Amino acid sequence: MPRKGWWTMTEMTYGRMEEVLGELGFTFRGVQEGNKVFLHEATGALVIFPEFPAETSVLPRHLLAVKSIVQAYGISDPMGFTSELQKAS
Repeated sequence: MPRKGWWTMTEMTYGRMEEVLGELGFTFRGVQEGNKVFLHEATGALVIFPEFPAETSVLPRHLLAVKSIVQAYGISDPMGFTSELQKAS
């Protein structure tokens, strides 16, 4: 059984994570070398993760990286980001 916590959400998909990034003010900037690139204009924060089908479950390391970026730039705290992800699911 998977561990539960803010660092893992096995039901979270890449499509849902992209929706949440959009709600937080990130814009999709395209695909570069097989990676999706999102920019938060107000802060300059970049989120980059490999291109996967929207219905694919997010790998824990990608979720942790995105959470770290939004926290480091003051866009959202980890618990707020998790709440946004859960609302999107």
